[in-house]
Amino acid sequence: MFGQGAVPSEEEKKAQTAASNQTLQQALVIGSALFIIPSIIHFIQKRMN
Repeated sequence: MFGQGAVPSEEEKKAQTAASNQTLQQALVIGSALFIIPSIIHFIQKRMN
């Protein structure tokens, strides 16, 4: 339709895969932190009362 351009080389594919994996790992860490930190805060507040 708009043209495909050049086919990416193996090195470019590996770099893109590595970047995608790193992004997914960061999203997992951030998502876990957003779930765990409020749970810990809530638990501490319950124990203090």
